[in-house]
Order: sequence, then C-alpha cells, then structure tokens
Amino acid sequence: MTNSGISWLRQLRAGRAGNGTSVGSGHTWQGWPSPTRASGELPLPSADEHLFFTAEIVFEACWCGNEAAPAALLDIAREGITRRAREVSRRRTLTASEQVRGELNTALLKWGWVAETPVQARGHCVSVKADPELVEAVAGREQALAQQVALSWRARDRALRIEQMCALLLDPLRATASWFLDHPDNPDELVSIARQFQELRGILEAEQRGESVGGLLDELLAGADEAVRLRLSNVLRKVFSQYGRADLATRLRPGEDDEASGTEV
Repeated sequence: MTNSGISWLRQLRAGRAGNGTSVGSGHTWQGWPSPTRASGELPLPSADEHLFFTAEIVFEACWCGNEAAPAALLDIAREGITRRAREVSRRRTLTASEQVRGELNTALLKWGWVAETPVQARGHCVSVKADPELVEAVAGREQALAQQVALSWRARDRALRIEQMCALLLDPLRATASWFLDHPDNPDELVSIARQFQELRGILEAEQRGESVGGLLDELLAGADEAVRLRLSNVLRKVFSQYGRADLATRLRPGEDDEASGTEV
C-alpha cells in the first residue's frame, strides 16, 4: 500500500472514532450514522390460511442518504423488517411458534436494504405468540392428518400383502416352500401341506374361471333363448376346430351340433 493510501486509511479510522478528521482536501468525514432503535408487535401470517402469529420485534434503522433522515425512517424500517419476517413465518403452521422465533432471529440478524430506499434495517425477535385456542385447533387438525396418512400407509401395505398372498396361493410350490421356511422343524408335514396347497389352487382357479371369458359365455348362454344358444355353440365349435382344438369342440353340450347344423353362421 502507498504512503497516501495508508494516510487515508488512518484518517478514515479516526473519523469512525468520532474525531471528524479531514478526509481529502477540504472535506470532513462525519463518521458512520448511528442507528435508530424501536420495537413493536407485528402480525405475521402462518402456513394456515387466515391464521396469524404475533411477533414482538426490536428493530434498528439506519439512514444512509446524503440529506437529513426523513421523519418516516422507522416506518420504512418497520416495513422492511415486516416483509422479511413474513417470508419466514408463512412457512410454518401455528403450532411452531418457538421455531418461528429462532428462524426470524436468523433471517433478521444482518443489515439489509429496504426496497429501493437508502434505509438499512435489522431486527431481533423477542417472542412469537399465537391464540391458544387456534393453536389447539391446528394441532388437532395436524394429528387427524397424521392419522389419515398412517391409515393410508397401512391400507397400501395390506393391499400389497394380499396381492403377494394371492400369487403365492396360486403357486403350490412357492407356497409350500414359504410354509417350510416358517416351519423348518416339521419336514414330515411337507407332503400333506403341498397337497393342501394344490387342492386350494384348484378351488381358486375354478373361482377365477367364473370371471373369465368362458364364465361370461356361460352366463350369456344361460340367459339367451334357444336360437341364440344354438348359433353361438355352432360358432364356437367351428372356432375350436379351426384352431386345432377338436377336443374343446366335442365338450360343447351334446346334441347341439345336430340341431345347429342347419343354422347359418
């Protein structure tokens, strides 16, 4: 640093100490402006619509303009502090007063410009309060929502387990292996258990067939008149034969082939 730079820095430090030292030719540096302090209660929005915190905040305002500070200095600073505080408070529900207080102190600690004005402001949050009855109501709502989420999780878990169990019951080998995994000391029962799972699969598959295409056709045939039944049986018999499943064609009701032989398809 040059000798002139060192001299200027010393003069600047002396001026900040309040000595009014001359800085440059013919200009006296007046020192840093002293902040103005005030306090008040601010209504701050919460994450709960139409519900507010009440925050007691001590704030400081500093005028950095060239002319005299305006009479509205504290109002301007209060507006800037309020704007910064709202950005913090609206992220929290009414049950988080203490958390909001800590977050406000973090957000308001540093000096910050207020909009486009030559005003800087900072603040300290003394307390954050909320109406006890409203806090209780919000807490009840949060508990109800938490219970709904837990019930939804349990329902999804149960549905997944049911789906897995259905797949297992239709696979006797896997079902038997799963049983033996839980009962490794009972190998003598494996054959009996395997048979039971095989029988169970047969029952379940029969139930499933009730909702299959074949089951739907049976339901149609049962409710249709004789002409419809004959026509549909003839169509099915031809389709089975065309695709090389004569065995399925012969399993249609006996006698229908003769009756439907003259029916045009």
